[in-house]
Amino acid sequence: MGKVFGMVGLVLGLGVLAIVGTGLLLSHQWRIEADILVAASPERIHEEVENLHRWATWEAENHDDRGVTYTYEGPAVGVGATRRFTGKHGIAGYSTITQSVPGQGVWLESEVDGGSSRAVASITYRVTNGVTRVVWTDTGTLPKVTGAFLRDSVETRLKFHVQASLKRLKDRAEAPRTASP
Repeated sequence: MGKVFGMVGLVLGLGVLAIVGTGLLLSHQWRIEADILVAASPERIHEEVENLHRWATWEAENHDDRGVTYTYEGPAVGVGATRRFTGKHGIAGYSTITQSVPGQGVWLESEVDGGSSRAVASITYRVTNGVTRVVWTDTGTLPKVTGAFLRDSVETRLKFHVQASLKRLKDRAEAPRTASP
């Protein structure tokens, strides 16, 4: 009987070792990029992107956690502006603007769950043939082992979120000007 338990333990141990080893070997880094053409000036788009308070008007909802709340720190716009979030499912993090160049773009650093996931993003714009091409790039690192198995799912969901957000940004930037937050 002891031999059977020993064999079962050995097989389970080797299985766990194989899973952990595979997780360590697979990439736990993601990278997504999406773009959209907007019939608005880079300066108009920049007004929306460099003001983290305005993101609520065009960023797509987080369908995984609709109870997300936001708080803001630092300057209202530009470098140092920070948006912290807390979800009802316990996920928390922040995004901070690290560079803001009118007419060119905004660069951000983000962290989720105390550093278990870190990201660097940029939303850049360039006029081509009379329209502005807006490109959102996001790269990041997930926790080792588990992140390797979740990377494809994270990329798929993040790309969907970014594409939906860019569509809403386009709609907002192209709409007639009204008073806004």
